[in-house]
Amino acid sequence: MSDFANYTVELFLKDNQRVGGTVAHVADQKVTLSDAKFLPNGSHFPTFTVEGTHIQDLKVVSLPANMKRRKAKTKTTLDDAIVFSSATIPSPEYPPAKQLQAVNTSNRRKNARGPRATLIQDDPDWDTDVSESVGTDFDFSSNLRKFDKHRVFEELRASDTVAHSDRLVGHNKLDSPKTKYENTEMVLNLQTDGWDSNGNTRASTPSKKDLLAKRGSKASVSEASSANLRKLLHGKEEVPVCSPIQLLEIERLSIENYKLSAEIMAENAAVNLQSVVVGILGGSSRLASSNHNAPPLVVLLVGNNRAGIRTLACGRHLSNRGVRSVAFLLNSGSNNASPDRNANEDEELDSHLRYQLSLFKLFGGRVFNQMGALTSFLKSLDSPVELIVDGLQGFDSNISDLWGADLKLCTGLITWTNQQACGKLSIDIPSGLDPGSGQLTLDDLRVESKWVVSCGLPLNGLLQAYRLHFDTQWIHFLVDIGVPTALYKKGSFRKFDRVWFTDAGVAQLSLS
Repeated sequence: MSDFANYTVELFLKDNQRVGGTVAHVADQKVTLSDAKFLPNGSHFPTFTVEGTHIQDLKVVSLPANMKRRKAKTKTTLDDAIVFSSATIPSPEYPPAKQLQAVNTSNRRKNARGPRATLIQDDPDWDTDVSESVGTDFDFSSNLRKFDKHRVFEELRASDTVAHSDRLVGHNKLDSPKTKYENTEMVLNLQTDGWDSNGNTRASTPSKKDLLAKRGSKASVSEASSANLRKLLHGKEEVPVCSPIQLLEIERLSIENYKLSAEIMAENAAVNLQSVVVGILGGSSRLASSNHNAPPLVVLLVGNNRAGIRTLACGRHLSNRGVRSVAFLLNSGSNNASPDRNANEDEELDSHLRYQLSLFKLFGGRVFNQMGALTSFLKSLDSPVELIVDGLQGFDSNISDLWGADLKLCTGLITWTNQQACGKLSIDIPSGLDPGSGQLTLDDLRVESKWVVSCGLPLNGLLQAYRLHFDTQWIHFLVDIGVPTALYKKGSFRKFDRVWFTDAGVAQLSLS
């Protein structure tokens, strides 16, 4: 604050008062003004002392008389950067009022007697407009011409002692440059390691010769019969379809030759299947605890087959994520059983299905085997059914194999399913369609699905159904069940040797 000695200032106090005067001296964090005057009411005092902590802001009204002299030197053309960096034209900083409150009195007295204070008192011309001291813009082009870059580069070359052959550019040149290359020279050689030699299942990329031989081979009967059918695509690559017998054989070889089990494949299918279902229900935001709506309600139609096993396993994962999962079990001999009957005691059920059914109940799932009990339970809930998962048939069974009361119950269940105003998702193929031919098996009755999820491989009956039923339009998904890729390297399964699953176990397919 001592830098403002003899300055005429106006102080803005924290109590909203203003006082003007000339700074007489600053001591002990107090400012003393001479010829002080309170501006609002005009009160005049010979001297006025105020604490630094009471000052909110400061305004310089006029400079001391000895600082108003103008320089008597000729104005020169200078750049703005040169003006403000010159040592002959100091740039004192006016400290704000908040910094004045923390001033050390002894240091300020010392600074007032230092070189900076001398410059302020003797040299600077603060009344001069900076724009008057600045002429035309800095001439970059003329100054750039003063730089002799050719001479600089010659000096760099003269001082460079590294041999040309030791540089990287020397290694990138051929001894005898070629202008024409063979087509085989345009491709980098495939680098292989010892992974496949250690008994692993991943084989190397087939050579061009093998691809041409495969492309030139005769098409099978099934390929010829489906040449004019629609195609399933993953990206731009066609996805081959298989028959139910082929899919059964693939799963059998996976169990016998690669020591997989039906439980492992069912679990793989269920994990990937539930991710499809969660996406249909609305994703993580729909299942979040912060969602004020009731949890989504899903009905599972379970048959005594592979599709039913995987549907129950999927329902267990859904229940574990907060989805209300209700299963309707369709199997011979269970229609007259009570809803509370222990599934493990029903010997007509597949052993794997009994295991998944017991787990489903332990995870909070509800199981029914009578239509009346199912509809009554659904009416008692405060949330509607949002999705029905059709696992009645799958690829290894057919609805037409049922008879009597079982067939009547199944047809009634499919009719009830189609009447519900919610989405339907079928495993492998909608129930009521033959897995191999795509034909109707129940007198124009089938589950009217919106989504079809193929486990392992899509069935050729799906493409046949498009030809037979022109109103059919499904959204296709393919889920990984863990079939070893090495199995597709052998025999008639080589056409299925594709890679669809990379960072996820689900691939959405398109129709062409």
